[in-house]
Amino acid sequence: NAQKIIEERFASIETSVEYINKSIDEGINPSLKTISETMNETSNTLVALQKEVEYLQGDIDTLKDENKNPLAN
Repeated sequence: NAQKIIEERFASIETSVEYINKSIDEGINPSLKTISETMNETSNTLVALQKEVEYLQGDIDTLKDENKNPLAN
């Protein structure tokens, strides 16, 4: 009789563990998808910002070149 109670308890624990694992797996996949999408958006933003910096650096270089002529002032 005690063995039967122990077997039923183990079966209950196994069911609980399976449920917990399934819940974790279902929660992880959407989270990873969200993180991946955020990373892609951040990467695209970074590329755009790098292009803006290059553009501004070109403007800075042009202004420096214009100010090199001491007679221009």
